[in-house]
Amino acid sequence: MKNNIYLSSCFMLALLTLFSCEAYLEPDLSDNQLATSDVFASDATAISAINGVYGDFMLRTDPINISNGSLSVMGGLCADELYDFTQTYQSYNINEVPFTAFGPDYYYWYDTYNIIYSANAILEGLEDAPNVSEDLKVQLRGESYFVRAFLHFYLVNMYGGIPLITSTDYKENASKGRASVAEVYEQVITDLKSAEDLLTDEYPSDKKLRPNKYVVQAMLSRVYLYMQEWKLAEDYTTKLINGPYALEDDVEQVFGIDNQETIWQLIPSNTNSTVVNEGRWFNPGQTPTYVLTETALNAFDDADARFETWVDTVSYQNELYYYPAKYEPLGGSINQYSIMLRLGEQYLIRAEARAEQDMPNEALEDLNKVRTLHGNLDAYASGMNKEEVLDKVFEERQVEFIGEWGHRWLDLKRTGKADAVLSALKPQTWESTDVLWPINNSELQSNPKLEQNPGYND
Repeated sequence: MKNNIYLSSCFMLALLTLFSCEAYLEPDLSDNQLATSDVFASDATAISAINGVYGDFMLRTDPINISNGSLSVMGGLCADELYDFTQTYQSYNINEVPFTAFGPDYYYWYDTYNIIYSANAILEGLEDAPNVSEDLKVQLRGESYFVRAFLHFYLVNMYGGIPLITSTDYKENASKGRASVAEVYEQVITDLKSAEDLLTDEYPSDKKLRPNKYVVQAMLSRVYLYMQEWKLAEDYTTKLINGPYALEDDVEQVFGIDNQETIWQLIPSNTNSTVVNEGRWFNPGQTPTYVLTETALNAFDDADARFETWVDTVSYQNELYYYPAKYEPLGGSINQYSIMLRLGEQYLIRAEARAEQDMPNEALEDLNKVRTLHGNLDAYASGMNKEEVLDKVFEERQVEFIGEWGHRWLDLKRTGKADAVLSALKPQTWESTDVLWPINNSELQSNPKLEQNPGYND
């Protein structure tokens, strides 16, 4: 009997009969339907389906979304890292994120859940796919669990408790309330552990474009860090550090396509294939766009090689403005992909986890690996106490991840520093409830079980 489950055509990049989904939980099934039996007719079509999911990461046409580089911008604006010279997204800069229907914040929620829906569709479709080889089924299940966990992780860190979407039953999903933060993390860990069990050490594609077991373990180390499970975070980072990766000793190569440090990367959007997505956001052209704050600039040591390589300037009306330059500007050949996970983070996760376990000297060894190789700076001497080392790790993360995936914003929140840091920087606009973004009004109106985050009900 023909399987009646349908895959949302939002993610079917490879089949090119796309339409715009109307809502993340309620896809329009009236036109351009693709039956599961067609999508999983062979190994080749099944691989096209998972490639479509990764394509959806990079090819969303909405102005801002989870993976088109805008999280690097919006996270930086919400923190103390970037200033919006253009005033286009000034609402993020002053932590007054709008939540009107189809406002900027809408697309983070909408697009992220669309990709989660696609991952769920693959998981369900593989349950009745006799024409797909068993080995490939195992691989695709692992990748789909990973994608779902990766996206739920970012949603919970932007919004707090969220609906946990683990099926394609849109009628059920459309009336789901918010799971607690703890419940979301539990599901994230469950999915990542499932992916770890299913995937192998080998990448299923060239250029580290699809996840393997190491990619999953890199994400597990980050999730355990956020959960303050220090020993587990340390253990998982050690798997990566002892694995087939190495820190680049030339900071200019850290974002190269074939560098030895990348754990997972994606191909840039083909709407302009000469740049990575962040490059479009940060490249100022003739006028500044999203410029680094004085706080961000002061985080660099004077001789830090990362400042020379990852920061550039634009002159405007006789003033010099600094902006993140990790990513290639418009034009030229493709020398970079969009890096999702890299080894530098693993060293700094282990440094923090070890410091939290009262191993300050061992923590400094990990921190110094990044500091000396990427920053070309002298190593810190041993003898610091736990709190001193944690301060140094936090400072190192601020520099190492400048303009990258909103790390600074998430670090301020997960360490409980956001209130102290941002209330001093933005005394007129900062409120404690600003650590979470609002849920868009259109979602609240369509699902009465959703409750708005505190501070956004006035």
